[in-house]
Amino acid sequence: MITEVFGKGMISTPNSPWNYGLKQKLDMEPAMSDPVTKKEVQHVLELNGFPALPSALRVDIDGPVANGDHAISSVRRIIPREQPGFAGKLVYRAPHLARFDNLTTLHSRMAMREKLGKSARAAEALGQSAALILLDLDDFDDVNDTYGQAAGDACLQRVANRLIATVGAVGFLARMGEDEFALLLQGHTRRSLSHILKGIQEALALPFSFDGHTLHLTSSIGIAVRCDGRRFNPDELIRDAALALDEAKASGKNCHRVFRRVLRTTCNEKLETLRGVRSALATGQLELYYQSKITLRDRTHSGFEALLRWNKGDGQVLPPGSFMAAFDDPSLSMEIGNHVIASAIGQARRWMIARVPFVSIAINLSASQFRDDQIGNRILNAIAATNLDPRMIEAEVTEGVFLSATSDAVLNACKVLKQSGVRIAFDDFGTGFASLTHLRDFPVDTIKIDRSFITRLGQGQNTTTIVNAMVGLAHNLSMSIVAEGVETQAQAEFLKAIGCDAAQGYLFARPVPAAVAAQQLQYPHRLPDFGCSPSLQP
Repeated sequence: MITEVFGKGMISTPNSPWNYGLKQKLDMEPAMSDPVTKKEVQHVLELNGFPALPSALRVDIDGPVANGDHAISSVRRIIPREQPGFAGKLVYRAPHLARFDNLTTLHSRMAMREKLGKSARAAEALGQSAALILLDLDDFDDVNDTYGQAAGDACLQRVANRLIATVGAVGFLARMGEDEFALLLQGHTRRSLSHILKGIQEALALPFSFDGHTLHLTSSIGIAVRCDGRRFNPDELIRDAALALDEAKASGKNCHRVFRRVLRTTCNEKLETLRGVRSALATGQLELYYQSKITLRDRTHSGFEALLRWNKGDGQVLPPGSFMAAFDDPSLSMEIGNHVIASAIGQARRWMIARVPFVSIAINLSASQFRDDQIGNRILNAIAATNLDPRMIEAEVTEGVFLSATSDAVLNACKVLKQSGVRIAFDDFGTGFASLTHLRDFPVDTIKIDRSFITRLGQGQNTTTIVNAMVGLAHNLSMSIVAEGVETQAQAEFLKAIGCDAAQGYLFARPVPAAVAAQQLQYPHRLPDFGCSPSLQP
C-alpha cells in the first residue's frame, strides 16, 4: 500500500486497489506533527485488509509537515505459512484484493455477494426492502475493438467514477464483470428507486472524451426487488436481476426492465428447450425435410429447399419456430447449422448416386455460422468430398443476416461460394431495410419474395405493385426470382403472369422427408393446373 502525505497533512489518493477503502474511511486531516503510534499504523493497515502486524518500521519526521512538503509511505505484507502437502511454500494473502476491483476501485463481485448475504439477514430482522440494480454497457466490446484496451479501461474507470458520484452514497456499488456494474439498495421506496435510475441514466448519457475522441455510451439495466420483509436468497436476487437485464437487452438496449415472475418461467422453458435440442442433435432427431420449388412457366421441378425439423419420435414433427431458443445460443446454433450443411450435402450425394433428378438443394445459413470466417471454404470442402457439382447447392441467406453486424463476413463467404459455382439466394427480401446498394454489392443469383407479400396479394393495390416491382427489379439485375408461401391458384396465376420465375408453397408441395421428396419427382403430372382459376390483376 502506498500513500502520499502533503501540505496540511492531507492523505492523497493511494495506489489501487486500496484507494477506495481509504477514500471512504480516512476523510480527515491527521495531526502529522504528533508522533505516529503503533496503534495508529495498525488502524490504517486494518482498513486496507491487513489484520495482522508482523513487523513495522517507523521513521519519525523531524518537525511538522508544512505546505509543499511530501512524505511517501509503503506497506507490504508477505506472510509465510506452511500448508499440508505444500511444506516450505509461501502463501501470499491480500484479503482486500478479493473485495475490491483493481481497475475501478469499486467493490468486487465477491464483496457484493457478501453484502447481499448481510442484506438478506437484515431484511428478515428489520423488515427492510432490498433492490439490486444490474447495469451493462451496451456494445462495449466495440470500444475495445476500435480504440484499444487502454481506452476501454479508461472508459470503465470514468463510468465507475460517475456512478460513485451519482449513487455511491445511497447504496453498495460493485463491478460484477467486464462492463457490468451493480448497485444494492436497502430500505428504498418505489419513488426513490425511480429517482436513482434517472440519475444513473443521466450521468451515463453525458459523452466520454479521451485522446481527442468523444464516445456516447448507453446502458441496459435490470432490476430485482424484494419488499416483503422476508429473508431472500442472494443468488436468486442476482439471477432475477440478470433476467431483467437480458430482457432490457432483447428490448433494444438503452432501457431498464424490472424482474417479473414470467421471466423466470420463460428462462426455465428456454433451458428445457436447449437441453431437448442438444439431445435431439445427438440422437439424430433433427432431420431435414425437403420442399419442392416449381418453375411457373412449365410447372416443372426446379430444386428443393432443405428445411429443419425436430422429429420427437412421438408423432410430433416440429418446425424451427417451435425451438427458436436454440438459435439464440451461438454455439448450439452453429452446431445445428453445421449439421444442416452436412445432412443436405450428404443427401444430394445419395440422390446423385441414385440418379434422382433433384436439380439443386438450397441450404439456409444462419448468422451464427458466419462467425466462422472459414464457413465458405468449409462448405466447398464438404461439396468436394462428395464429388458434387457446386451448382447443385444453393446458399440461402436472409435479409437480416445480410444486414447484420457480421455483414462483412457474410459478403466474403458468399463471394467464395459464388466463385466456385454455388448459387446465392437473398431470402425474405423486402422484410427489412435492404436497399439497391446491397443487391449491387452482394453476389446474389436469386431473390426470394417473402410469403407476407404473397399472402396479401389481391388485398390491395400497393402489395400487387410492390411484388410486380420486385420481379422487374430482379430481372433487370439479371437475377431469378422465387415467390414463397404460394397457397392458392390465383396467386400462382398472378405470379406467372407478371413473369415470376418460380414458386414454392403448399399449393405445390409441403416439406417432406427425403424419401417422399424423391417420389414426388416421379409424378410431375400431379402438380395443380393453376391456369384455370380466376386471376388477380397484374
